[in-house]
Amino acid sequence: MKKLFLFLAISYFTNIVSSDNSETLRQIQSEYQSLLTSQDLSKAEAVQVNQTYNPTLCNVIINLMQKMEIKANIFAVIFKGNEATKKTSERFGADMRLNAFANGLSENAMILSIGEELLTKLTFEELHAIIAHELGHIKFMHPKKKFYNLIGTNLIDCFAGLAVGLLANKYEVSMAKKIGLVALYSLSASTISILRLMSVSRSCEFEADAFAAKFIPNKKDLITGVAKIERMCSDNYYKSSLARLFNKFSTHPLIVDRETKLQII
Repeated sequence: MKKLFLFLAISYFTNIVSSDNSETLRQIQSEYQSLLTSQDLSKAEAVQVNQTYNPTLCNVIINLMQKMEIKANIFAVIFKGNEATKKTSERFGADMRLNAFANGLSENAMILSIGEELLTKLTFEELHAIIAHELGHIKFMHPKKKFYNLIGTNLIDCFAGLAVGLLANKYEVSMAKKIGLVALYSLSASTISILRLMSVSRSCEFEADAFAAKFIPNKKDLITGVAKIERMCSDNYYKSSLARLFNKFSTHPLIVDRETKLQII
């Protein structure tokens, strides 16, 4: 399974977004379809976004990067998936064709993935806002921040668990009580760790929203775009997950909370 992540070079372009937004979106879709037709990409998991292939979408990304003063090297792709990834999506309930994400631990190699379904399901304004949001994650290196929080939390849990085990072993109590004490600690520590990690993730979403709002014409487009993505994913992740019932366990804030925060910016 070959993953196609090609480097999106930052170059010098001006006036790169068409004034006719509907026409711009049609152009992006047309260029994408031409790309699939001109190359044997029917089984590819992702297709490249650069000045040769999908230049219109590439220009949208470059324009935002220049305005946001993002210096990171970004690999931009349209994620279309294949049979293997579709099966994985069905198993874990998260279809990446219906979403967009930014990932990477180094500014020298960041990934911006745009699900191919977003090209047809969102308006140009919404797509523009979603891309701005994901670039906000790259601007503040949120993937790296969340990764380090994960590592740090696991290390703390590990050493604290070891301390609890040694403490339990110090006192003359039954083995059953020792096991119970360690089990109680493990459950409590896991819950606290999850709450902390989810809190960090939601704060990153709010920060990316606030940053993106400075570079899009209408903040409403970000909210409606995110809402559409959530509805598309509802049968898979958002409704079936405990995270949507208890927002404290969710990686993303509720739409109403995001809208409220955007209104006061």
